[in-house]
Amino acid sequence: MWLNSCALQNLQLPPLEPAQSPLEFYVMASTATAAQREQMWRSLRDGHGSDADLKSALLQSLPGHAGYDPARARRRLLGIARRGDGDDSALARLRIAELNSANECRASVQDLQQRLDKIVDIERSLDGNGHATASHPAR
Repeated sequence: MWLNSCALQNLQLPPLEPAQSPLEFYVMASTATAAQREQMWRSLRDGHGSDADLKSALLQSLPGHAGYDPARARRRLLGIARRGDGDDSALARLRIAELNSANECRASVQDLQQRLDKIVDIERSLDGNGHATASHPAR
């Protein structure tokens, strides 16, 4: 895993090409550094058409650049996903599913952290023998 992340940091992205498919763009954007995403964001700002709309929504859902806005990206991706059954809609649905999964993961981590904090608090209230101290009654 460490080797892969190091290799990705040195990844040099080819310049954006208008003919580049949204899927190819998303693969590049998802492995890009923050500086590369910023460059990609600036290149897309003036784009028009459905490809440009999908590409900018995908990029907007990824952190590391001035246009990062996951809530707006989700709304835009939902609109694209509802347009039909084509490749663009499928890619938008895929990214929405990834965002949902990441949100669920963050919620699970937060829940586990809260549980761990409660356990630590209980342990701190115990003396060396595992009994509640006078200032912290047993829970």
